[in-house]
Amino acid sequence: MYEFDYSRSFNHASRGENHAHAKLSVSAVKDIKARFVSKQATQTQLAREYGVSQNAIWRIVHGVTWNDGGQDDGTA
Repeated sequence: MYEFDYSRSFNHASRGENHAHAKLSVSAVKDIKARFVSKQATQTQLAREYGVSQNAIWRIVHGVTWNDGGQDDGTA
């Protein structure tokens, strides 16, 4: 009978800027948050500048993704 080996590590998907499809770096996310909070740019302006959707910027500034400034938690 097969016995599961719990000692093996699981290969989890890359997150944040290490993800294969990531468009943003940690420094870009920090810049986005800082500029939005200080009212230097709107979400739409930031989206155009960084080549992502306005919804992606909204999710960043509201802590849905990239909530610690370094990793995309993948929740939605």
